[in-house]
Amino acid sequence: REVESMGFTHNDATMLTLQTLHATNSVLHVGDTNPEEFRKKVTSKKGTTEAGLSVLMKKEFKTILKKTLAKAYGRAKQLSK
Repeated sequence: REVESMGFTHNDATMLTLQTLHATNSVLHVGDTNPEEFRKKVTSKKGTTEAGLSVLMKKEFKTILKKTLAKAYGRAKQLSK
């Protein structure tokens, strides 16, 4: 929805997201590049990826992701009993 507020249609926003994820997944599965190396390769200094990542890092994205995964894993363990 946020992308739609920037002028993209819902369809275009969905396609852009899915294509980005698909391409990233393909590169990481085919090549011998790990995610950190890949991020460095596609992040241009002062570019759009760097701008977006700076927001995530300021908001402690890694901490949020760790907590999210831990909570989901804990719940999965509960459900598997």
